[in-house]
Amino acid sequence: MFLKKYLGAHKLAIFLCSVLFVFQAVFSLSVPYFMGEMINIGTQQKGIESPVPEIMKARAVDLFSKIIPDEEEKIFFSFYEKSADGDVYNLREDYDESEALRIYENAMTAGFYIITEITQGKTPDVEAEQINYMVEKVSLRTLYMYSDELSAFSDEEILGFYEKAQSAPEALKNQLASFTVSYFYDDAGIDCDEIQQKYIFKTGAIMVICVLLQVICIFLTGKITAKLSASVTGRLREEYLLHTAEFSSKQKRICDNDLYSVFSDDITNIGTVINYVMSAVLYAPIVSVGGILLSFTISPFLSMVVLATVVIVVAVLFILYKVAVPKYDNLQENYSLLVRFVKNGINRIYTIRTMRTQKLERARFSDVTEKVRKDESYVLKAVFTALSIVSLISNLVVAATVILSGNSLLSSRIGIGDIIAFLQYSVISVSAFTAIAAVIMFAPRAKVSFKKFSEVMSTPIPERPNSQGLKLSENCGHTVEFRNVGLSFENGGISDVSFTAEKGQITAIAAPTGCGKTTLFGLLTGSGESFDGEIFIDSQKLEEISIDSLRKRVSYAFSEPVLFSKSVKENLLLYGAEDNRNAVKKALNAASVDFVDNENMLLENGGNRLSGGQRGRISLAGALSKEAGIYIIDDCMKSVDVQTEKNILESLRKLSKTSAVILVTQRINSLIEADKVIVFNKNGIEAQGTHEQLLRTSDFYRELASLQGLEVTARE
Repeated sequence: MFLKKYLGAHKLAIFLCSVLFVFQAVFSLSVPYFMGEMINIGTQQKGIESPVPEIMKARAVDLFSKIIPDEEEKIFFSFYEKSADGDVYNLREDYDESEALRIYENAMTAGFYIITEITQGKTPDVEAEQINYMVEKVSLRTLYMYSDELSAFSDEEILGFYEKAQSAPEALKNQLASFTVSYFYDDAGIDCDEIQQKYIFKTGAIMVICVLLQVICIFLTGKITAKLSASVTGRLREEYLLHTAEFSSKQKRICDNDLYSVFSDDITNIGTVINYVMSAVLYAPIVSVGGILLSFTISPFLSMVVLATVVIVVAVLFILYKVAVPKYDNLQENYSLLVRFVKNGINRIYTIRTMRTQKLERARFSDVTEKVRKDESYVLKAVFTALSIVSLISNLVVAATVILSGNSLLSSRIGIGDIIAFLQYSVISVSAFTAIAAVIMFAPRAKVSFKKFSEVMSTPIPERPNSQGLKLSENCGHTVEFRNVGLSFENGGISDVSFTAEKGQITAIAAPTGCGKTTLFGLLTGSGESFDGEIFIDSQKLEEISIDSLRKRVSYAFSEPVLFSKSVKENLLLYGAEDNRNAVKKALNAASVDFVDNENMLLENGGNRLSGGQRGRISLAGALSKEAGIYIIDDCMKSVDVQTEKNILESLRKLSKTSAVILVTQRINSLIEADKVIVFNKNGIEAQGTHEQLLRTSDFYRELASLQGLEVTARE
C-alpha cells in the first residue's frame, strides 16, 4: 500500500534509475574486461587483435606448406593475395575468419610438436608445460632454423602431428596462435611495438571513458534517488502536518510524545531506507548477474564458485535481517523513551536542580540508557558478525579463484588477463551484496518508524465546522452562547455549561487549574473536540459556521505563549495584524509591551530570553492586533505587575465596545473589572454573576479574593 501510494507517482524516475543502473553495471564490468584484454592482447600479443596474420613473407608461406596438409593449404592461402613481386601475401578482406583461424591454430600447434620432437626427441605433455616454454619453442625463427630438418619427417608423420594438433586443447591452440602472429609481422618488417602502443593507448582510453561514464551514472542515479527520497519524505511530512494540524487538543496530548519525533526522525528514517533500497538493492542483483555471466564466459567451473558465494552471502544477510529485526523494534522504542527523557529533562532542568532531585533523575536516566545499550550492543554484534563473515567469504573466494585459476593457467585453459578479469568480476559481484548490509541496518528502524507514522496518521480527525458553511459578519462583534455543553476527559469532565458572552461586555472566567476551561474555549477556534450540547454564535450553530470564517472572527491569546524565532512584527503578522507600522505599534501599546524599542527586534529561540510575563504580553499583542468579533484572553496576565494589568484591562474595555471579550484569569483585580464572572469547578459552572454577587455565592471566589489580599466580609 505504501509503495503504491507514495512511490507510484515516481514510476518514471524508478524506471530511469533502473536503466541507469544497468548502464552503470555495464561500465563497471567493462573495466575488468578491457583490463584483461590489455594483458592478453596488449602485452602478450603485442597489441595484435586478429589471431590470424594479415601479412606473411613468401618463406613463411613455404614453411606453412610443409606443415599443413594440401587440402588445408589450398583453403588457407585462398584467403591471401600475392603481391606483384611474389614476396608478400596479404590477407583478403572477405576471408572466412573462423576457417582461417582453425587452420592457423592447428598449423602453429603442429609446428610446436615438430620442434619439440626435433629438439628433445619427444612429444611434450601439453597439460603440464608452461606457456613461456611453449612460446619459446614456437618462435618463427626457431621454425626457420630447423626448416631443413623437416624433410627428415615423412608426409605421414607430419600429417600425424597436424592431426594431433587438431585434438589439442582449444585454449592452448588459441594462445599459441596469438603468441606467434607477431613473429610474422616482425618477419615482414612491421613495427609491432608501435601496434602494441596504439592498442594499449586505445584500450586505456576506453577504460577511462568507461570509468567516467560509470561516474556519470553514479551521479545521475544518486541525484534521482536523492530527489525521489526527498520527494517522498516531503509528501509524508506535508500529509503529516496537514493531518496533525486538524488534531484536537485532546489528541495532541495523547500523541504529544511522538508527534515531533515522527516528524523529525521517523520520516527521515523512511527516506533514508528508500534511498538505500534504490541505490543498493536495485543495483546489486544487476551487477552481480552481469559479473556471473561474464565470469561464465571465462570459466564455467569458476563461475559456479562465484555464484555459490553470492548465494551464501545473500543467506547470511537474510539471517542477519531475521536476527536483527526483533531487537531493532525494542531498540527503536527505547530510543523514543530516551529522546522523551532527555527532552523533558532539559525542559525541567532548573526545577530538578532547585528540588535537588539530580540523583533520582540520574538513576532513571541510567535505566533508560542501559536498555538502549543492551539492545544496541546486540544489534551491532549481529551486524558486525555478519559483515565479518561476508568479508571472510569474499577473501576466501578470491583465494580459491587464484588457486583454481592458477591451475587452469598452467594447463593452458585460460590466460593471465582472463584471471585478472575474473577476479574483478567475482569481487564486484560479491561486494554489491555487502552494500545491502546498510539497508538491513536501517530497514528495521524504518519499519518501526513507519509503524509510528501510520499510528499517528490513522488517528481519526474529529468532525469540524465545514469549509463551505455560513460566514460570520465582519462588521460587528458577536455574541457567544453555550447551552448545556459538556466535555469528557480521561480523569473526568465538565457538563451542563450554559452561559452567554455578549458583545459590549467583558466576561471573565475564574477557575482552578485543570478544570478544562482552555479546552472548552478552544472549541470556538474549531479545535475539533467532541462535545455535548450546543454552541451558538449570533444564533448560528457552531457546526454550521465556515471554519475559515470562524477562525477569522475569533482571536485567541493562549495561556502558554507561542512565539516564533522571527521579529516582533512578524510574530504579530502571524496572528493577523495589518502589515503597517501604526497597526503593530497600536497592538504593542494595547498589550503594554513597553520593553520593545523596535518592532523589528528578533525574538531568538522563540523568545526564550524573555520573561514569562514579557512573552505573554507579546502573545496578547498578537491577539489584540487582529480585528475580530470575539477575543479570548486565556490567563495571559498571570505574570504581569498591577499597573500593567490595569493598562491591559483598559485596552480590553475599549475592545469590548465592539466585540465580545472572554477573559480567563484568577487575578481578582481583573475579575472586579469584568461585567460578568463565571466560576468553574472540575464538574462545570459553580456560579456566575458580578463580583459582589459571587462574594456571597461562591466559596471558591471568596477564597480566591482572600488569598489575594481582598477583605471579604459579605456572605449569603
